[in-house]
Amino acid sequence: MPTIQISLPEPLRQFVQSRVVELGLDHSDQYFEQLLEEERRKKIDEYYMEKVREGLESGPPIRVTPGFWDAIADKVEQENRRRFDDDCIAKVQEAIDQNEWIPEEEFWRRIDENTRTRRNSRKQEAS
Repeated sequence: MPTIQISLPEPLRQFVQSRVVELGLDHSDQYFEQLLEEERRKKIDEYYMEKVREGLESGPPIRVTPGFWDAIADKVEQENRRRFDDDCIAKVQEAIDQNEWIPEEEFWRRIDENTRTRRNSRKQEAS
């Protein structure tokens, strides 16, 4: 494990040593680990409390039920179907079924190519 060396004035060094004894720790590094972990947890708690405050101030409350999540999933599916037609989705599903893993850039290139092809064919059908 990497180390960090710190210099402390004598009164602080004595304080740290007394805390190590009081807490039943073996080494002063354990004391500092505890302090840092406590600070990290405090920052995480502050972050989430801020998110809760933002949520409370974002507007009137809504009831979140399983139906709420189902409705969101339906909206996402509808949007994906609007953006990516069935043929495109089938090609992606086929790649997944065949365990054909492709880089993300290639995935989006294929999606864009398929979408352009479908748009062009729709334009030709409309003409």
